[in-house]
Amino acid sequence: MSRLSHAQVLESTLRTEEFDVPEWDGSLLLGEWPVERTQELMQMGGKDLDPGANPDFLVKLFIMGCIDPVFTAEDAEVLRKKSAAVMLRVAQKILLLNGLTQEAVDDARGKS
Repeated sequence: MSRLSHAQVLESTLRTEEFDVPEWDGSLLLGEWPVERTQELMQMGGKDLDPGANPDFLVKLFIMGCIDPVFTAEDAEVLRKKSAAVMLRVAQKILLLNGLTQEAVDDARGKS
């Protein structure tokens, strides 16, 4: 594998992934987010990053990770009334895509 150039790193894009949600008869486009958003998420979720432990954190994670359709803070109240099982599954995929699962952290630290 070749070494990346300065320009290649600066021009790189964030990954996206289609995520099927059969319960809602469709899919969502989920994506990576930039470093600054990870910091915001860590401040809200704390060290644990368990979306099932805090409904507000779960909804925030969903909003941050959905690329298409786009949701905003104004949608949070309605999203809190959606299926917890679906929202949790989507949130877990978003954490995985952004390297924020415990497994991803362990892999990055060489503990796998």
